[in-house]
Amino acid sequence: MTSSFVLVVGEMRGIEGAPLYFLLYSLATATARPLAGRISDARGVHAVAVPMMMLAAFGMLAAAFVDSFAGIAAAGVCMGAGQGSAYCALQAESVRGVSKDRVGRAANTFYLGPDLCMGLGPVLGGFVLQAAGAAALFLFNATAVLTGLGLLVVCGRRRADSAS
Repeated sequence: MTSSFVLVVGEMRGIEGAPLYFLLYSLATATARPLAGRISDARGVHAVAVPMMMLAAFGMLAAAFVDSFAGIAAAGVCMGAGQGSAYCALQAESVRGVSKDRVGRAANTFYLGPDLCMGLGPVLGGFVLQAAGAAALFLFNATAVLTGLGLLVVCGRRRADSAS
């Protein structure tokens, strides 16, 4: 949803250079992913997903209130590193411990969430933007990420408790 509306919001706020958000987002993602993969392999999904989801939410909160290129740039870096790293760690976790004959099913089941969000997110975001404005759009997105983070922590604890 954020990527769908960052240019519209940049134009609404008169932010010059808002299209560079995508370049900074991509560079942050490409830089963070290899490190996140190593940390996830060594320390587990929570060691990457929790702080990176918090970083992504921070970027979205920043985007809710910024009206300068520096703010959009910082939001792009935070969201790129956060979303890129957390997404990969969660994707790897979705197939970890699954038997070889079920890896395809596990990976495809994981993709249902992102696919639904990529399809429905911009539609819902358009309604939020029209009804409540740009800040509400990014606050809504940050809330969604923090809700997902909460579910990850709660489900992770339940899974650890049931394995004990």
